[in-house]
Amino acid sequence: MKYLIFTLYFFACGWALTSLEGCKDDEDLKPLTRTDLLTNKNSRGWHLEGIKTSADATEELPACQADDKMWFASDAAWRHDNGKTPCTDADQDLNDRWAFANNEQQVVIAGTGQKYNILLLESRNLQLQDSLGMIYRFSCGCGK
Repeated sequence: MKYLIFTLYFFACGWALTSLEGCKDDEDLKPLTRTDLLTNKNSRGWHLEGIKTSADATEELPACQADDKMWFASDAAWRHDNGKTPCTDADQDLNDRWAFANNEQQVVIAGTGQKYNILLLESRNLQLQDSLGMIYRFSCGCGK
């Protein structure tokens, strides 16, 4: 008899726990939008990992570019951070606004009008291509 009561109690607790798990917010179940991916729903820094200059060549980044970050915020703020080692004394961090264009297939930096085709946008990887065909490869600065 004790075994039967224990078994029923065990299954009742298991059912209760799985029922509560099913009550997640609808927000948790929605797929991430392209804005969510780009901004991490708030602000995200993307570390420059590499530049591909042609179909065959990937340039090794000089130290002054290897610490660069591009920030995208959900309020459309954009920042290019030159890091601790700018390439020249004239290099300054840039602040501007960004927007999607072409059905969210491009990112446009407002002040310069520079358009980047989005080749890859994932939670931890971003690839942008400029009008000259150069491909910029970024990884997320998650938690940094």
